[in-house]
Amino acid sequence: MRLRSLQRTLALRYGVTMLVTLMGFAWWIYGGVVAVLQRQLDRDILSAAALMVDVVASGESLAVHLGAADLPGLVAEVNRIVVARDSSGRAVDSNSPLASELPFDAVSFATARAGTPSFATREFRTSRIRSIYFPVRGADGRGVPRAVVVQVTASMEPLRQASRGLLFRLLLTGLLGVLVTTLGAAWLARRSLEPVAEIAAQARTVTARGGERRITAHADVRELQDLIHVLNDMLARLEQAIGQQRRIISDVGHELRTPITVMRGEIEVALRVGRAPERYQALLRSVLEEVDRLALMGDELITLSRYESDELALHPMSFDLQGVIRNSVEALRRRSPAVPIEVRLPATELRLRADPRLLALALDHILDNAVRHTPAGTAIRVSAEGDSTQAAFSVEDAGPGVPEEQLAQLVEPFFRADRARVRGGVGLGLTLVSSIVALHDGTVVPSRSPLGGLLVRVTLPSGLPATTPAS
Repeated sequence: MRLRSLQRTLALRYGVTMLVTLMGFAWWIYGGVVAVLQRQLDRDILSAAALMVDVVASGESLAVHLGAADLPGLVAEVNRIVVARDSSGRAVDSNSPLASELPFDAVSFATARAGTPSFATREFRTSRIRSIYFPVRGADGRGVPRAVVVQVTASMEPLRQASRGLLFRLLLTGLLGVLVTTLGAAWLARRSLEPVAEIAAQARTVTARGGERRITAHADVRELQDLIHVLNDMLARLEQAIGQQRRIISDVGHELRTPITVMRGEIEVALRVGRAPERYQALLRSVLEEVDRLALMGDELITLSRYESDELALHPMSFDLQGVIRNSVEALRRRSPAVPIEVRLPATELRLRADPRLLALALDHILDNAVRHTPAGTAIRVSAEGDSTQAAFSVEDAGPGVPEEQLAQLVEPFFRADRARVRGGVGLGLTLVSSIVALHDGTVVPSRSPLGGLLVRVTLPSGLPATTPAS
């Protein structure tokens, strides 16, 4: 698809609009002026006919024009041919020899004989003529054949020439106006789009390596200012996303290095010297733990990626939240038997409609974070509550906790309040939890626990959100 210049398009469209407008206006003026000239010509020949009727009625002969005898000369000098006609329509008197050649309009003649003046337009030689047939009243008194109608004729050539000159001037004025307007529109479009070009030039300099950059183009138009604000907001989000991506790449690389190094070292030692079967089994169990760690990291990244791309789907059903909590706690006790866990659940069921698989995954991550991010043997408390509209569960520990100013950052990918205190995991746990809970229109709120450590509270509505992703 061929792209067009906005500046050129605006100028051309504005010029075409003005062309149509001015041509329509010129045609309207032209039609009005021609109509006025036509009426003026009719009034002139009507006045001339009234005078000539008085002359004919008084019995006097029409004064013969002594100037040019040809039609162009007569038109240029007086542009009036007067003919007196009898009852049969025959010319009985005239002011020019050309009168005998004038076309005769029988209808207008009959109308005039009936007492009503009548106009007629006919072709004469190479031009059009306008005639009025005017009735004559009274007798001549001298025995001259009585004229009953006076025909006064004028050539319309002067009117045509005047109209043509007017039309030429109107069209020329319109074309000049369109030319000036188009040039002005091009200048205005260029000036108006200069900030856009400046914005585009600054945007081209923005790269992933360029650090913090903002659009600073000068624009005194509200729409362009809004565009600059939108672009700067987008750049800020992109910088945040790029920084997060860099941190993810760095942390994933760091986390991958540790299990890979451990597995490589143990395998190299095993290959160097022979071992008893029990030692090989212990080695394989150690390697399997590292593989599980890598698998967990991959699952977390894939699940979070599916959420970010709107591909993480819900499979909702009605269930009791207490059952999910009991299963997750029992699984944690099997994995970490030395961790003291206190469970506080209400006597009644906490039924809600949601995806139990994803909620169990979220709860497992919260419990795993509590175990990994606190000293060994630290107590953990799991509780739940709810009513007819919502259900909530919380996990709190007695560990060292997180500084107040860092609580809101816990749901960010790979955030760690204290990297030295982490034993396993890649920092995606609460981010994944927040993503799963958001799919259910719920909330995740980290805060300080009365036990002294961290408290993570998840609140969920009893029903699904209005816009649930399709399976």
